[in-house]
Amino acid sequence: MHKAVVLGSNYYIALSVFRSLKAFGVPTVAADYDITSCYAHLSKGCDEWVYVRDYKLDEEGFIDDLVSYASKQMLRPVLFPCADPYVELIDRHYSRLSQVFLLTYRTPGLATQVLDKSSVDALALKYGLKIPVTFHQDDPELSTKINEVGYPFVMKGAISSEFVKNFRVKLFVINNDNELKHYLNLAKEKEVDVIIQQMIPGFDDHMYTYDAYVNAQGEVIAATSCQKLRQYPINFGASVYTKHHYVKALHDIGAPFLSQIGWSGFAEIEFKKHEKTGEFYMIEVNVRTTNLNELLRKVGINFPYLAYSEAVGFPLESTFVTETQPYVFWYMYEDGLAILNYIKTKQLTFKDVMSTFNLKKVESIFAWNDLRPFFRFLRLLLKKMFKSVLRRIKR
Repeated sequence: MHKAVVLGSNYYIALSVFRSLKAFGVPTVAADYDITSCYAHLSKGCDEWVYVRDYKLDEEGFIDDLVSYASKQMLRPVLFPCADPYVELIDRHYSRLSQVFLLTYRTPGLATQVLDKSSVDALALKYGLKIPVTFHQDDPELSTKINEVGYPFVMKGAISSEFVKNFRVKLFVINNDNELKHYLNLAKEKEVDVIIQQMIPGFDDHMYTYDAYVNAQGEVIAATSCQKLRQYPINFGASVYTKHHYVKALHDIGAPFLSQIGWSGFAEIEFKKHEKTGEFYMIEVNVRTTNLNELLRKVGINFPYLAYSEAVGFPLESTFVTETQPYVFWYMYEDGLAILNYIKTKQLTFKDVMSTFNLKKVESIFAWNDLRPFFRFLRLLLKKMFKSVLRRIKR
């Protein structure tokens, strides 16, 4: 049987991929450079761990290690990237990797194009999706155009992972010309390509996801949608408390778009619903397994196994979850931090938070039948907190 090689076992997305594939008996492999900082590989769903060099320090060496491992297998493994930088690496080295791996991306370069905020916005406009008013940092009339629309705007990385790597936040909120000038200077100093985008009004619960699988013929064969309730960092972060919520309009918008751009495989489109008009605006597209994968699996769609099945030539089953299920994805640790910040900034009350806890929770890490990753995560978290306390004492 073809193995599945999973990249990024230091995070719960990889853990969910292991569990999703093991449910169908797929042999799985964690490929990483530092096993001491990981916890996903301890899952019962992971069969093997293989050392690869750190791509941030030695990209060619990382690819060499992957190719070397795959070349020794009787059947070509399927490669699963669980973070955006791995997606970009696969695109950059597509010709080498495709010789020894079965890849879930079929058009070289398209994944990076969809990840890039500027190019995916251009695709959205071409095919009629609404997007926030967006400008590039090099626009000579940037300040004038922003003032015509009206603040606030946000500054994002054209490639999100590059922005986060340099600034440790997902975006900057810009409220006036002085802040615009300041953040533009920061971006230029760090040589990070950025876009400046209009803020669509609405609280965090106006954020939605459309999750779909497109087969090699360009047909959406599996899909559903979710609604974020809380994010971390608050307002502009990743899902930490997100419920399943089917919205037909998202399928009507998202499915044609994915087919029209020639996408194949899994994709998650993030939308924001305008609090006054009710219109959905596309915010970004994720093209690797999503944070919400455990929730999606719980409601009936195993996206990693769909990708694996198509890669190895298994028949695909069409699955559309069109009735809202009473489940919510919960990343307990970061949701706790988010709740404190929501209450501190008076965006939510304690009563508001408690009113959302009536749904059945699908946890990101904890599982009664697979406890080792959770205990390793706790150990790593306590170690991180201890180091933080020591730094403060030394100051």
